[in-house]
Amino acid sequence: DVLGRYGGEEFLAVLPGTGLHEAAAVAERIRSQVDALELEDGVPGVSVSGGVADFRGDTADGLLKRADVCLYEAKAEGRNAIVC
Repeated sequence: DVLGRYGGEEFLAVLPGTGLHEAAAVAERIRSQVDALELEDGVPGVSVSGGVADFRGDTADGLLKRADVCLYEAKAEGRNAIVC
């Protein structure tokens, strides 16, 4: 598994050999752990919105595009969610 920064505020997890439902469960665990963080008084909370896609023989660009569509759906639904 590989996790790294993909953009300014975006991160990418590559989970070879992991199915869509398992990857969504990993993303949900990350989201819920970040959501549970207790920050100092007056500091706004941190949330995670995520898009999960599985490899279907497409190109890397195609896979990233499908994940990105899911990410923007999660943001449109109010953020702090995982969509696949």
